[in-house]
Amino acid sequence: MHRLESPSRRGQAIASRRTLRRTVLAPADFAGLVERTREWADLQRLNNGLTPQRRGQRFNGFLAEMLRCWDIEARASQRDVGEIDVAFRVADQRFILEAKWEATAIDTGPLAKLKTRVQQRLAGVLGVFVSMSGYTADALHELNLGQRSEVLLLDRQHVEAMLSGVVSPLELFDALLDHAFYTGRPYAPIEELLAARPSPALKFGSPAELNAGISASEGLEEVNVVVADIPIAHLGFVEDRDGVLLVATTSGILEVNLSERSVTRLVDLGGCTRRPLRVGRDIYFVRGAGVGRLSDGRLTCIGGPFLGSTTLLQGPRGAPWVLSNGDPFGSDAQLAEITELGKERRYDLPYSGANSRNAVWLGEERFAVSGNLGTLVSDLASGEHRIIGAIGAAPNLDGVMRLSDRTLLMASDGTRLWEVDLSDGSMVQRARIALPDSGHELQPARRGTAYLSCPTPSHPGTAAILRLQLANV
Repeated sequence: MHRLESPSRRGQAIASRRTLRRTVLAPADFAGLVERTREWADLQRLNNGLTPQRRGQRFNGFLAEMLRCWDIEARASQRDVGEIDVAFRVADQRFILEAKWEATAIDTGPLAKLKTRVQQRLAGVLGVFVSMSGYTADALHELNLGQRSEVLLLDRQHVEAMLSGVVSPLELFDALLDHAFYTGRPYAPIEELLAARPSPALKFGSPAELNAGISASEGLEEVNVVVADIPIAHLGFVEDRDGVLLVATTSGILEVNLSERSVTRLVDLGGCTRRPLRVGRDIYFVRGAGVGRLSDGRLTCIGGPFLGSTTLLQGPRGAPWVLSNGDPFGSDAQLAEITELGKERRYDLPYSGANSRNAVWLGEERFAVSGNLGTLVSDLASGEHRIIGAIGAAPNLDGVMRLSDRTLLMASDGTRLWEVDLSDGSMVQRARIALPDSGHELQPARRGTAYLSCPTPSHPGTAAILRLQLANV
């Protein structure tokens, strides 16, 4: 959690800025930020008796409350020397903010007014303008050609990024300040601010140093490394189509074609984690506490915030869902259907926080969750939940894939594969793999084939993906 630095620690705070962009922080007030996202949906639709004028008045307080959920000191409606919508500070940098929720793009007039307000303050104070309708080309052009830039520009995309948890205010404003410093431009979309460079150099085939530590015992006909040296924060991947993987890396979401041995970056956004999804032409991904969607090159933050480790899974009707595993301090796991920010359908699960790992759908309303406590089988229609599985025999159930309507295949500690019978909870060891380090994600491929990830031992901070040929499937 970020805490405000005292003036005596200014040098330390400035020195740490180089690493802030790579740090995705969790909200200090998670429940409060969830409430703000729900209110966000009402503000957009003018629900609960709101008029455009009342919405504009509420918008100032809303932004201040959102920033406070991130442990940012913020005050709304300051009326000393010139009216200020919001005053706040991030680390040792102080800002004054003007917000407009208009039907048309903001022109130069309101920006000039904010610049005057900034000049009435002590040197070093910066202005932030938030426009829900964007900015005219003339306004952007005039600011880009002006003298010293004293105002940063935000729009709907930036607000929703902070609301969802895809980007924290600390990270966002650090990136905005860096962008303005290097380019002289006060505005940039999220995609430009957090673009990942350079593209990683993956290693295809079977690297000798990794293959030397791998051997398959009973239940596996073959094990092959298909790609290695993947830069990871927490690796997630899925087979998008035959022989083509979508992989979440520290360099964005990659499309990895195993037969052509080619890599295409689909989402140029650093810090993505866990399993991505493709639904139609859209790419969904997890970053920080939120879920983003890339559609026709445009990033939208559409879900969050979520607590703990979060992974995506595709629902029975194609919609994206999220499993968030909560935290060890009282928040249990949660399943949520992603629709739009503030409108998620959230279901609390009787699975203790920070213990669940992965989930898989079993039918229209049934799904299973794997983790440290065994397998949770749930029915959303009836509300029935039951935990099955011998925890002592198969601890740390991580990856999970569906074999049939009544059986699952699970990875335990990354080295053993178990077949789980959902009718009685019985578990039979299906296969064992000798790895130089424990595995993580288990994903289905064609019939009889699965993928398993594990660290690349010769390159710390990277991972490899193995293809497993199961026997008797």
